[in-house]
Amino acid sequence: MRVGIKPSPFILPSVESKQLIKTLKEIAALMALAGENEFKIRAFENGARVVESYKSDIELLAKQGRLESLQGIGKGLAEVIRELVLEGKSQVHETLKKQIPPGMLDILRLPGMGVKRVQLLATELDITTLGELEYACVENRLATMKGMGQKQQARLLEAIRYRKRFSSHFLLGDALRAANVIIGELTKNDQIQRIELAGSVRRFKEVVQNINLVVATQMTHEEFAQFLHSVPPVESIELVDPDKIEATSSLGIPIHFHLTDLNDFHPVWLRHSNSADHNEFLKQVARERGFSWRKNGLHRKGVLEQPDSEEAVYKLLGLRFVPPELREGGEPDMIPDNLITQNQIQGFFHFHTTDSDGVHSLVQMVNASRHAGYHYIGVSDHSQSAYYANGLTPERVVKQWSQIDEMNNQMTDFHIFKGIESDILPDGRLDYDDEILAQFDFVIASVHNHMGLDRVRQTARLVKALENPFTTMLGHPTGRLLLSREEYALDMDKVIDAAATNGKIIEINSSPQRLDLDWRWARLARSRGVLMAINPDAHSMEMIDFMPLGVGIARKAGLTAEHVLNSRTVSEVGSYFTR
Repeated sequence: MRVGIKPSPFILPSVESKQLIKTLKEIAALMALAGENEFKIRAFENGARVVESYKSDIELLAKQGRLESLQGIGKGLAEVIRELVLEGKSQVHETLKKQIPPGMLDILRLPGMGVKRVQLLATELDITTLGELEYACVENRLATMKGMGQKQQARLLEAIRYRKRFSSHFLLGDALRAANVIIGELTKNDQIQRIELAGSVRRFKEVVQNINLVVATQMTHEEFAQFLHSVPPVESIELVDPDKIEATSSLGIPIHFHLTDLNDFHPVWLRHSNSADHNEFLKQVARERGFSWRKNGLHRKGVLEQPDSEEAVYKLLGLRFVPPELREGGEPDMIPDNLITQNQIQGFFHFHTTDSDGVHSLVQMVNASRHAGYHYIGVSDHSQSAYYANGLTPERVVKQWSQIDEMNNQMTDFHIFKGIESDILPDGRLDYDDEILAQFDFVIASVHNHMGLDRVRQTARLVKALENPFTTMLGHPTGRLLLSREEYALDMDKVIDAAATNGKIIEINSSPQRLDLDWRWARLARSRGVLMAINPDAHSMEMIDFMPLGVGIARKAGLTAEHVLNSRTVSEVGSYFTR
């Protein structure tokens, strides 16, 4: 028997009224962000309350021209409401939306965020989207900002990540983290014979919609589903079928468990790891060779083949093995031998310390890097123009050099290269005089402001920076923040040409919110002989662990060790910097 829900004693507004109320509140918020007259702002806030409390047909009042009969609705507000009700939009609303970046409203809706704080973030840090704000929190930029501090920064980060749970797309880093936790939990069960990551996460797509796991188990699908209820990262189960179970992780990411027999594991794993286009390519090849490709593998003349590896499946089809990162399209246009691996990475060149906006000191970052198995790192705190990130003045640079020299003299198994992440100024110049720039081992040139320049000016800005003799590499080249900010207007083809012509390195930034250079552009850079460096852009010891994400993007771009600077030894890197 269903228990009925008691009717509310209050009359709820219609869907149309709800939208009208929402829009009036939005107009008030946009006006506040635009610095409008306080009386206007208050009028729209009151207007939303009036509409919310009005129990009759607001549309009828608008048609009759009697909106001003409602207490608190003046002539100007009445006209806006009339437009919204009868025409579906308002000129005032449309004008404000053009003036104020839409992401600022999202920030304003976060707990504890008022208009002044949102405006301060925009003017001081050029932050106008949730993604930019999250990244700033991760980089510890709000910790010393007036009116913010560590506690507010932590609360904002928590609020942003809570909101992200309800998005339909997810960062690769978040999905990988969730998948690894689930795999770790499932491998504790003796009845699970094998579990492997599949799908777009295994292919290292920067943004994914779900996690796919292939599981060979002795449990029935009902028993396996029941077991999943006890796995901490699994929050709910939506579908239970004999060969597939759909669930949702505690991060809100959908998880698809594909169940199979151990004997059929590799063909099933392969099929669920591939893009639809690559599977179609394999099916076509299978037909040409007399096979039929079914959900449990390859069949020929009614007999199921049982290859013992993915490589064996490709061999049956007369094909070279295609690494999962290269299975995005149909037939791969290249299959390089020996794609770069994490084990080949000797060090990295992009991290920040407490000298600028990092969470941990140089000593702590060095110790964490040594513990992680690296042989060298290149410190690259922010330059002097990055006041928002406590950028280093020339005097503070010299002081840091002295500390690095002292530490290098004490270590025989590890080396710190002296670097800087120099802001590229709006006109393309770097952030210090040549006398200072000449003394760094390397210089990462990066854009952190004036991202709204048009395509021609932004491209010229980056090209000029790459032509500077003191620039070593271009940091996070397109400026994108995944799921938050598109890359700025840029002719990346010309930028890559400039890097090739001037012998400059382009960074693959391993931050899960960046993964920039995009793997498609990295392929083009590879074809033009541009050397690349995989860097974590670490602002804390924990962020050093981002490196494998960048390696995955490099593999997706078809890079081998020869294409990546930090696959070289410390002496080879030192020779490169002094050439």
